[in-house]
Amino acid sequence: MALLIGLAITAIRPRRWIAMAVVAMVLVSVPTSTIVRLPHAKQSSHWANAAAIIERERNVTTDADEGVIYGSVWEHPTATAQVIADAYPEAFSGMQDLAVASTGAQRGQLWNANGDIATTVPARLADIDTVWFVGAKSRNIRPQVSETLKAQGFHVVRWWHEDTVILWKYSR
Repeated sequence: MALLIGLAITAIRPRRWIAMAVVAMVLVSVPTSTIVRLPHAKQSSHWANAAAIIERERNVTTDADEGVIYGSVWEHPTATAQVIADAYPEAFSGMQDLAVASTGAQRGQLWNANGDIATTVPARLADIDTVWFVGAKSRNIRPQVSETLKAQGFHVVRWWHEDTVILWKYSR
């Protein structure tokens, strides 16, 4: 697109029209440039709000043994919500990923891959008192997570919906 715009601008002959075209392009691009830099710009997912909720609701002194299960991310067919933790690591510091079967680095890919929830998660719950589910409404694995955690003595403490991100907090 940039090359086509550049070509169109070079086709303009009077120099003052070129300057006016460049100024018009800059003015047209300013709103978009500003919008994509806002905290909630990433596909209206409100990742910043979701991370803020987790950071606010965690009590690191009492919830030191916390785990997290990452579900899907809205409109990302292969990613998990681990990308939210990657974007806001301070909110997730110290949490153990309970569902990951293989990291993206191990597989030579960008995203981590979850294992079977019913077998992977229970094996990692020994020292965990609080579990967070972070995911999306698309490809939602939360019902399976709830069933697995309930069988291990966990119950839902609270849940939040931040646009396309859903958060559930479970305690033993």
